[in-house]
Amino acid sequence: MDTVALDYNRDGRMDYVGVLQMEGTDIPLKTPRILFALARSEESGYRLDFQDENLIRTRDEGGVFGDPYVPLTAGETTFTTNAYGGSAWRWSEAYTYAYRDGGWYLSKSHTTYGYGPMITSETLDDYETGVGIRRERRSDIENLENLDSDEFDLDYQVRLDAPPDIVQAGKRWWLSPDRLTDCPVKTITIADGIDLDRSAITLPLDGAIHYRDENVILYTFSTPASETNYLACYQEDGQSLTVAAQSTEEMPNFDACLAYKGKIYYAMDVTALVHLRGADQTSVPSMDTVAQKLFRMNPDGSGKQELFEYRIAAPGETIDDEYLPYLSMSCEITGDEIILQVYVGGRPHPYYRMDLDGGNVREIGFLPDEN
Repeated sequence: MDTVALDYNRDGRMDYVGVLQMEGTDIPLKTPRILFALARSEESGYRLDFQDENLIRTRDEGGVFGDPYVPLTAGETTFTTNAYGGSAWRWSEAYTYAYRDGGWYLSKSHTTYGYGPMITSETLDDYETGVGIRRERRSDIENLENLDSDEFDLDYQVRLDAPPDIVQAGKRWWLSPDRLTDCPVKTITIADGIDLDRSAITLPLDGAIHYRDENVILYTFSTPASETNYLACYQEDGQSLTVAAQSTEEMPNFDACLAYKGKIYYAMDVTALVHLRGADQTSVPSMDTVAQKLFRMNPDGSGKQELFEYRIAAPGETIDDEYLPYLSMSCEITGDEIILQVYVGGRPHPYYRMDLDGGNVREIGFLPDEN
C-alpha cells in the first residue's frame, strides 16, 4: 500500500518502512492495516524489525472525508504516520518515530481538531525535550471570523514521561481497543466488598473498554439483573481479571478511567435529590448529578482514595433553573501529574493540575463556554 526508503540503522544499506492493506472487494472497511519496518541484511535479504496493527487508521475511521490515510514521510532515521478526516469538524494526526539503540520509539506527535480551518484543540508532544504543549479554544463557530487564529483561550505545558517504544505506543493509542480480538483469562478475582456472582462477570471484549496500554485494560460492564455498574482491570502479563469497583445508588457511573504507574484512576458521578425552580417559581424535585469525584486505587480494588471533587449543587438545594448543567471530567496523567478538565454545560470549563495523590491542586485556567 505504501513504503518509504531510509537507512534507519545507518549501516549503509537501504531499509524500508511501510503499510500493508488487505486487498479485495469484500474486505471490511474496519480491517486493520499493518505498519512494518524491514532492515536490509548483509545477505541481501531483509529482517522484520517490527509490525503493528494498531497505529494506522482503518478505511472507515475518516468520517465523511472517507479513507483518512495520508502517505508516510521519512527522515534520515525517522518516519511519520499521518491521517486526516472529519467533515465540517475535522482532525489531523502526525506521529513521528525514531530509531535508536536498536529499537523504535515515539519521538514527536502533533494532533489537531477544529471547525474548517480554525483549530479549537491542539496537542504537540516532543519526547526529545520532554515537553508537551496543550492548546484549547472555545468552539464558537458562529464567531469564527472574529477569532485570532494564533490565540488560544488556554495554552499550557505538561511534563512527558519517557518515550514509549512502538509496541507501547500502539497499545496506548486511544483507538487500539477497537483492534482487540482476544483477551484470554486464566484467573478471575472479585475485590472485597463487591456483591457479584462470578457467572455474571462480563469479559473485556464484551464490555465497554475505557483504557488500554501494553499490560492493562480497564473496562466497565453491568448485569441484566441490576442497575449496578462494575469497573474491571485485565492484566495481560498474567492474563488475570479483577472486578475492582462497583457503582452505588449515590455514585452510579464510572468515567475517565486510566492506569498509571501501578494505580487505577477514575471519576464517578455523584447524584442527589435537588429542587429545580423554573420561571413560574414552581419547585420540582429531581434526582440529578450534583458533583463528580476523582478516585484512585490499586488494581486489586484496595487502597481506594478520593483525590478531587467538583460540585455544582448540594443535596436538597433549590436551584433557580429548570435543569442542572451537564457535568463530566476528563484527565491526562503524565510526568507524575494529573491534568484535569471539568466540563460544565453552559459555564466556563475549569482546568487543574495536581499531584498523583490529589495534593497541590493548581488552577490552569478556564475554557469559555461557546454560549
